[in-house]
Parts: sequence; structure tokens; C-alpha cells
Amino acid sequence: MRKFFLKIVVFFLPLLILIVILNEIKIVPFYWGADDEMRQKIVYLLDNPNKHDVIFFGSSTTYRHIDPLLFDSITGYNSFNMGYAGVGSLESDYLIDNLSSLLKLDTTLHVIYLRRSRPGNIAKENLHSVKSHYFLDYKRYKIALKYFFGKGDLIQVYRYTVSYLENLFLLGNIKNIMKYTDIHISSYSREADNSSEQFRINHKGFFPLDIEFRITNKNALHIRREEYINSEKYLKDTVNNLDNMKLTFNNSSDLITDNILLYELNEIELPRNYCFDTGHFNKEGTKIFSIKLGELYTLIMRQHNH
Repeated sequence: MRKFFLKIVVFFLPLLILIVILNEIKIVPFYWGADDEMRQKIVYLLDNPNKHDVIFFGSSTTYRHIDPLLFDSITGYNSFNMGYAGVGSLESDYLIDNLSSLLKLDTTLHVIYLRRSRPGNIAKENLHSVKSHYFLDYKRYKIALKYFFGKGDLIQVYRYTVSYLENLFLLGNIKNIMKYTDIHISSYSREADNSSEQFRINHKGFFPLDIEFRITNKNALHIRREEYINSEKYLKDTVNNLDNMKLTFNNSSDLITDNILLYELNEIELPRNYCFDTGHFNKEGTKIFSIKLGELYTLIMRQHNH
């Protein structure tokens, strides 16, 4: 029996030592598991920490809805859209947290966060994927655990626990980590390779769905559009609750530092003429949304200055 346990120790000890070393020396950057577009944006921001006064964080409803050019025209500030599809609240928290400790800021950076209050579900098909757990440190794991235990959702408790342990002990990740190649020059800091990149560069990280469809003619976007037009929601039309749009200063978040202030923005719905699909605005909808956001931010800044 002693020989058996000794063999186990001999087998696992080198692996544990390698895991500790990889975690300590941080062989990959904190954003290594993010989608390529998000990594491009993070590298750009790290290379240009004092270029923008305001940044927008969130999922596709940030990426597809907030046009920094329109926001800047209302506020007079210089903003950048850090949103991307599929980036949930825990991943956003993790990225903001790490950026706040690395950005060398000369002035205060304002982060506007289209925040969804609950952690997202980990789908069965996404379990064990790098994208679903690279951001799951202990801090984020505790948030997810508290939420799903409170709901009695033991399936998500299990999936988050598995994902956290995989991230902590690099289970299944060592090969991916060793193959990882970092971005040296962001796509936002060089000439564009195609029309989609050029639009995102010109609009500082913003890319609405109808513009992407016009440029790329992707069949998947055509299907999404057709499904929306034939949906019950489209036929009934949606409520216009633009007046319920709220931008609030979060003075209790632990993401706040001496040089970073956090503002939270709620989600709204617009009538079908301003929508591309069920959850996203078209170019006209983003115009209304971005201008309204600029007006709310300007009002908050005036109140703060007085």
C-alpha cells in the first residue's frame, strides 16, 4: 500500500510543481483565454492607457449598441468600446479588475459597464472549454457559487466548481498554454486587413450587426434576421422604454480604484424598426441609444462638477 501511494506521489508531484510554476511566473497574460477581438482590444488599451477618458465594457449589447463617435460628439470626451459578444458579467469583472492593476493612468478612467447582475449559465457543451473558465479565479468563483446556491441550481454549482478547479490546476490547459502566442501589435494600432476591421477601427471598437451583415453577408446573420422578422416578438412589436434608461455611479464596487470609476447602465428595448434581431439594435437603434447615453453621462458629469 505504501508503495502504491508513493507511486501516486511520484507521478503527480512533477505535475503539481509544473502547475505552481506556470501559475507563479504567469507564462500567459490574464486575458489569454478571451476571444481574439477582446484580446486585441485589451492589448490596445494596455498600450494606450491614457488615450481615452471613458471605456465601455460588456457583451454584444455593448459591442453592438454603443457608438463611441456619437457618445463623444455629445460629451466632448474620448471613449472606446471594449465590449464583445459572449462576455458575461464575471468575465467583464475579471478583465476590469486586472486592467485596473496594470493600466498606468495619469488621470481618472471612467468605465461604463452594461452590467447583468447575475452570472451566466455554463452550457454543457461549453464545459471544459478555456473560454468558459479562464477568468474563474477564487473571487469570481465565490460570486457564482453564492448566486447558484441561492437559486438551488446544483447543476451550475457543479459546472462552476469543475471549471474553477480546471482553471486553478490548469487541467487540460497546459497544452493550450504552451501553444499560446501573444498579440504584439493590436489590430487597433495598425492598418486594417479588411472592411470589417476598418469599420471597428474607425468607430473605436463598435460594430453593429446590420453593418456587419452588409459588409460580410454572413448566412448566419441572414438566418438571425429572418427568424426575428418571423417571430412573435416582431409581430407584436416591442415596448419603447428608452425613458427608463439609467446610468448610475457605483460607489460600492470593489473594482473601483483611485484612478478608475465605475458606472452601470441598464438594458432597454426599442421598437422593431430599430432592431436587427431579438436582442440587438440596428444602426438607427444604436444611434438613439448612444446619444441618450451621452446625454445621461453629461448630466452626471455636470452634477459631479457642481
